[in-house]
Amino acid sequence: MRLWGLNEREGYGNTQVPRSLDILAEGDAMALTPAGPTPDLPGYIDLALRGGFPEATLTLEGRDREWWLASYLEQVLTRDAVELAGRDPVRLARHFEVLALNSAGGVTDTTIYQAANVDRRTAAAYDRLLSSLFVLDTVPAWSTNRLSRLVKGSKRYIVDASLVGAALRVDTAGVMRAIAALWGGLAGSACRP
Repeated sequence: MRLWGLNEREGYGNTQVPRSLDILAEGDAMALTPAGPTPDLPGYIDLALRGGFPEATLTLEGRDREWWLASYLEQVLTRDAVELAGRDPVRLARHFEVLALNSAGGVTDTTIYQAANVDRRTAAAYDRLLSSLFVLDTVPAWSTNRLSRLVKGSKRYIVDASLVGAALRVDTAGVMRAIAALWGGLAGSACRP
């Protein structure tokens, strides 16, 4: 059984708010409400980068959490991957970083393996390995239009946003700077005659 990381209701130790599984076990799914106030954009990014790993989510804050996540990712990409498949950890880490940059994106397989500087077969093997290590999930393409030809490829998702942050070495402030830069480019394009 695939286990996912903790959700917000499970992850922050607020004993005043009933746990999701307890509510579902009582058969009252309609009682599932947010555990707290809706966060603003930096708060939402912080929640995503906090992740769902119990140790990092429940017991660590700030730099300690970032260090734990970076160490966890390093262990997966170096020790676990080498033990399981004997793969080159440097090339695998580069491939993972490219996947992190494109998590949930609609980029082609060719774009991924060229950016990671690996060949197609190696990239496919890395994807299978990362899926076996439960850090990558691939969702097949789909279309609701039966008459259209299916041309979209599957999307790759890093299973926990905290691993994206660890791979790219960004925190909430870094993500906010990237959003501001993107917004500046969009606003500048919109203002041109």
